[in-house]
Formats: sequence, structure tokens, C-alpha cells
Amino acid sequence: MNFKSSFIAHKNESFGLITAFTFVVASTIFSSEAEGAVIITGQEIRGDVVFSYSGSIDTTGFSAPNPNIAFGNDLNPSTGGFTAGQSDNNAPLFQNISISGPSNFGSGGRITGIASGTPFGFSLIQNWLQLPNSSGSEINGALTFLGTNFNALGVNSSQSYTWNLPNNDNITLEFAPPIPVPEPNMILGSVVVLGVGAIMRKKRDTPTLT
Repeated sequence: MNFKSSFIAHKNESFGLITAFTFVVASTIFSSEAEGAVIITGQEIRGDVVFSYSGSIDTTGFSAPNPNIAFGNDLNPSTGGFTAGQSDNNAPLFQNISISGPSNFGSGGRITGIASGTPFGFSLIQNWLQLPNSSGSEINGALTFLGTNFNALGVNSSQSYTWNLPNNDNITLEFAPPIPVPEPNMILGSVVVLGVGAIMRKKRDTPTLT
């Protein structure tokens, strides 16, 4: 094989590798976009606990839902239950859904919170999933518990949890760093600083007689 033939062969081989690599990357991107996911983020915020959630789930291939069942706004760490935004009694309930993953996310029992946003819920022990009215619809909301923390709720926040659905969509529970309640001394100090600043500005702005 002469130099020219060798160069052409090498060039064609390189092009083939680049094409294959591009195909793999594109396939990964498109498959990732096709898969739905809901992320729940738990966080202690100034003496309260907030579980915010967002994402979407593709219900293609699921059995026909029951549209007439509604549940409370609650959390059940010991049985792996989470329901929020259940004021809409027409939110479809998909039953007999195989949800694989951790069997719980703590030892706490059922506790009711304050919900806002679109309906979303799942039960690991009863194998159901409750979602907005159409497949792929935006899921966005929060479930709030006032005057408490993860320990009191019986939530194990030392790790994240991921559950997989039959269609490769998934639900993830993760935890964000806490936002602490401001210390009383800090609040008092801020008030004093603001007060002194206001007095200094007033004295500076007061005209003097000459």
C-alpha cells in the first residue's frame, strides 16, 4: 500500500470513528430527553421542612387510570409514601405500577402537611402513582411541614433515593443543605446596626447654622 492509499484508509477510519461517536452521543442525548423524571428536594428552611418537586412522567404504556380517587397531602417515610397537591379529585391514579428501589426513606409514620402546586404522589407499598391529567405534563409543587425537622419527621436525610418506573422514568428524593433560623443575638445586632446607621444619616443630613 502506497502513502496515498494509506492516508485515505486512515482518513476513512477516522471519519467512521467520529461518526460512530457522534451517533452514540446523539443517542444518549435523545434517550435522556425521552425519559421523564421527577426530582423531590427536601430541605430544612428556618424551622420548617419543605419538599419541593418538579419534572414530568411519561405514562405511555400504563394501564388506564382511575380518575376519581384523591388522597391527603402527607408523607410516610417508613412505607415510602408521598402525596401532594391532592385538591384535584380528577388527577389520574395509575394503579399496579411496579416501582423498584428503596422500600423506605426513614422510620417515621404518616404525617399531614400543607401542599401547593400540581398533584403528584406515589406509594411503594401499594404500587400506585398519581399525576396531572395528561402524559408528560409539567409537575411542580411543594409539601411543607411547619415547625419541625427531618429527625422529628423520621426522614433519613443522610442519602438520596431513586425509584425506577417500568418505562425507565424515575423519581428521585434528594436533600439540600439547611437554611437555619437566625440567632436572636444576630437579629438584635442587625437592628442595632440599622438604628445607628439611621441616626448617623439623620445627623449628617441635618443642616447646621453658621
